[in-house]
Amino acid sequence: MQKFFLPLLIILLFLTGCTKKEEKQKKVSKEVEKPVIKETPPVYTFYDTSNHKRVVKIVDDKFIIPNGKNIEIFVFFATWCPSCKAEIPELNELYKTFQNRIDIIALPLDKKNLEEFIQENHMDYFVSRSVDHNLQFAQKVYAMLQAGANMPIPLTLILQDGKYYMHYIGAVPYEIFHSDIKKALGE
Repeated sequence: MQKFFLPLLIILLFLTGCTKKEEKQKKVSKEVEKPVIKETPPVYTFYDTSNHKRVVKIVDDKFIIPNGKNIEIFVFFATWCPSCKAEIPELNELYKTFQNRIDIIALPLDKKNLEEFIQENHMDYFVSRSVDHNLQFAQKVYAMLQAGANMPIPLTLILQDGKYYMHYIGAVPYEIFHSDIKKALGE
């Protein structure tokens, strides 16, 4: 009887082991079959005082800007900031110099007297009045640049073909802007 019992026990153990292995394979197969849910990148929509619209989407650290130009400049500022205000003539001059080849998108991070501020400072480029969207976009950009949680201003981000080219923290003189934009344009 022992001669018959021992081989039977070995066969049962072998079959039991195979069953567990098959169950494990089934579990792994079920896990693999789960659909991968990709997070939809946020879309940031900005409107200026004339109700013109600019749309920006960030996908894998690339900025997708429909109808954008080769060089896109984002300027984060506040109406109460003296350095931000001092930089406006420099940006106006830059916009006039490279008007057909660059876009400047100014994103105020406060709402205080914005319409009046834009008119008083003769801002010739796109200035967003969508402050809530500006703040959301700023949080994303500042995190990408590791610029700090206190969000120093002015912050100027320069993109070339939708990719990061360079950024400045603080007011920048026209000569530096001009030189860096010419390099970005390959001139």
